[in-house]
Parts: sequence; C-alpha cells; structure tokens
Amino acid sequence: LEGLEERALVRLVQPAIGVAVGEGKATAGASKLGGVPDLPKSVKWPKYEDNDDHLPFILQLNCAEMAPFDVEGLLPKDGHFYLFSDTSAEDEEGSKLFYAKGAVAPRALPDDLGQRANVDAFVATIEEKSLRFFTQYTLPSSEWLSVRGELSDEDDDAIRALREALENSTESSSTQVLGWPSPVQGEFLGGEESLTLLQLDALGEFGNWIVDGLRYWIIDRESLGKKRWDETWSEYQYT
Repeated sequence: LEGLEERALVRLVQPAIGVAVGEGKATAGASKLGGVPDLPKSVKWPKYEDNDDHLPFILQLNCAEMAPFDVEGLLPKDGHFYLFSDTSAEDEEGSKLFYAKGAVAPRALPDDLGQRANVDAFVATIEEKSLRFFTQYTLPSSEWLSVRGELSDEDDDAIRALREALENSTESSSTQVLGWPSPVQGEFLGGEESLTLLQLDALGEFGNWIVDGLRYWIIDRESLGKKRWDETWSEYQYT
C-alpha cells in the first residue's frame, strides 16, 4: 500500500453480524422474517404517519440470539429489534426500525393489512422464515478510503484482495447488523463514528420495496452506546 498504511487499513476492519434465512418457521420470540410479529403487550403495531393504516411487518431480530456473534458487544443482550415498513416502490418515510424488550406474544394481523393483500405493487404480508446469524468482517467502501488517502491502482488491488479475503474467511451476507455498510451507488457515511444498525437485502418477497439494491439504517456509536434508537437514519440505494 502506498497511500494508506497497512495497519490503518487493518484497524478499520469492523466485525458485523451476518443474517441469513434459516430452515422452517421460527418459534415464538425467535428471529424471523415475515409472518406476524411477537411483540410485548406495551408495544402497538406501528402505523403510517399520515393515516391510520398499519405498516407491513418485515422482520424481528432477537438480541439474545445475535449476542454470540456480536464481537464488540455493542448490542443489548436481550430484547428485540423490529422492522415495519411500507412495501411500495415509493417508500420514503414509511419505515420504522425500533427496539423493545419484555415478554412477547404473537400479534394478530390487523384487518386493514388483510384487506390490502391484493393491492398491486404492495406486499401486505411476507412469508414467514426463520433467521440465523454468523460473524463476518467488513471494510469501508473504496470511495470512503480514497477520500482519506491518495490510492494508486496497486492500492485498489490490495484493498480489493483484502476485502475478498475477509468475505471468504467466513460465511458472508449482504444483509447484516453492525459493521460498515456496502454502498451500491455511492458513499453516504462521514467519519468512523457511524455504523450499520441494519443493512437489508431482498431476503424475502418484498415486491417493489427492494429491487436491485439495499436498504440501510445507520446509527452513530455514541447513540448506539446510549441506546438512542430514535437517532437512527435510513438510506436506500439501487444499482
């Protein structure tokens, strides 16, 4: 490497929790994609901000199941993360990613979601699938690195080789929790203080909500440490 010290590059490696579809349906409270959520009694099924309709349920992540793969111990050790979102193509503000803890139970599908099951370009309910986790390792994007060092073609080759080696050293998934995001259109992070709370690929049948791209929910390390989940912000990129 000419434009970047090797030790600096290695220091930038961040562990992440890879997320993949498991086998069969999930048990109550387990991590899963689709179906109906297992929510604490105190948590209401989220709605759109501008009307009284309920948002489709996307997934739930059990923190106790993710904990063995959280190398840096950044996440809560119990509770769940939940994602609800509009699944139409023009989704700008219609998603809610939040954390909750407490005893959970399956929640019945709201009537209005059932009534929208046949709406074109909209997915009211997603087929239920269990989720499993593993540790993987991530690097900042080449664009992020190039802003911080004058990289030669040989540097780009070396960084690409390291990225491939990291991906091949473990199972790898473009759906992940924590770590550096994988931008597909252009870098959108600032400094090293931000990391991925959730990066989501098309694990399930989302209709036009994720097409040839990724959804990102980003949080600063300080906000993560203080559990300020409302300070998470989102990004959508497509190829």
